[in-house]
Amino acid sequence: MNKMNNMTDFTTSMANLTNGAFTDYTLSITTNNIPIKNTDLLYLTFPPEISVPSSTVCTPVSGIIKMSCSNSGNNMVIKMT
Repeated sequence: MNKMNNMTDFTTSMANLTNGAFTDYTLSITTNNIPIKNTDLLYLTFPPEISVPSSTVCTPVSGIIKMSCSNSGNNMVIKMT
């Protein structure tokens, strides 16, 4: 993919809603008729208030066969494979 299409929905949910607690975040992105190809990349930058752990698990759902993720500081790269 070399051109971004419209995202129709982006949601974030947390496993633990307690203020200041460590928790897992679930990010869901819905797009409108965008084919996802091998080697497509998604870049996420988190605000400094969210500490991204050094090892991150990305789990594909709904139509994505496999993905890998890596991060540096508060930046994460998700690669579709």
